Amino acid sequence: MRQPDRSTRLPPAPHPMVWRALLALSIIVSTGCNLAIDLEDYPYRALGPDTDLPVDASADASAEDTDVDDTPDAPAGQPALAFSELMIRVEPPPGESQELGEYVEIVNVGDAPIDPRGVVIEILETNERIEIDRLLDSPKERAVVEALEPIGPGEHFLFYRRASDHYVLDQVLDPTASYEYGRWGRPVGLSNFSRSMRLIQLEGEFGFVIHDEVAWREGALVDPNGETGTGRELRENVAFGLRPGQQSGREPTAWCYHRELLSEGPLFGSPGQPTPASCR
Repeated sequence: MRQPDRSTRLPPAPHPMVWRALLALSIIVSTGCNLAIDLEDYPYRALGPDTDLPVDASADASAEDTDVDDTPDAPAGQPALAFSELMIRVEPPPGESQELGEYVEIVNVGDAPIDPRGVVIEILETNERIEIDRLLDSPKERAVVEALEPIGPGEHFLFYRRASDHYVLDQVLDPTASYEYGRWGRPVGLSNFSRSMRLIQLEGEFGFVIHDEVAWREGALVDPNGETGTGRELRENVAFGLRPGQQSGREPTAWCYHRELLSEGPLFGSPGQPTPASCR
């Protein structure tokens, strides 16, 4: 057998930090996943030329003298969101052609708070989004957005499209737990015929979590998989409320009709509040 030439030197091994970077890159390329990595959470502190690696003084310590706590940390609380009230079919105000009183309420059914700025309601048929504006062009808009508070466990948040005193929504809403979408940007209307809405929480630059989904076809709530919900047609000026104890609005039977007039009307609903017992 031919012996290797001992006079030929192998190239130096890459730095351990380089190995880690190459390993992460190979995983991303091989899996094809779209991973979002926050580099600030994983800083790379390069060593200077000819600098020795730092020595861990504890490495020589005897294992018998070291107390190791094998108890895992308690898992952090997880936010979970659900659609909780829908005002879809609204009669236009006198002299108007648009249904401006529409709103979508969500509730945090998890055990950790969530920032409403990271919540997106995606309308699948049109690729439109109901969300808090990210480009703040005026001091008034900035003040409104900065005043918003996290959605705590059991708390509600409302996205509403008012733009008219006819519905008096602003008289019953908490300004720190509601946002008028379309006021500074393009308004998003909800069709009375057919739409699908998906409730999403953004995570990092590219990540997201789908929390809930609701759909209606031919003027009636349906299961997002296509099954028609019997007796759940959209009624003018009447909101759908999520029944107490329900954790998702996917099933049409999870919803009830509001029977109580909202303030001076003409809407029947309870935006920003728990579903009342009168909802049937």
